Amino acid sequence: MPSLGQLKPSRKGMPPKPQETINNLSRPPAGAKVKIQLTIDPEIKAEFETEAFTSGRMELSELFEKVYRFWQQHKS
Repeated sequence: MPSLGQLKPSRKGMPPKPQETINNLSRPPAGAKVKIQLTIDPEIKAEFETEAFTSGRMELSELFEKVYRFWQQHKS
């Protein structure tokens, strides 16, 4: 086990001051939209965007929600 003199200094820097961490655990208000990051095949992304546009010019998030709700109702 290394002695205290052999430990490498942290490269992360100093932790934030307590007054800088206020409200860092709060949730967004009910009904607010939050970002989600996905990595998918470019062809599926293009098809998804096309489907959203041709289905009444809906937002991608709206189509994502509809697909998710459908999946929830029909999963085994």
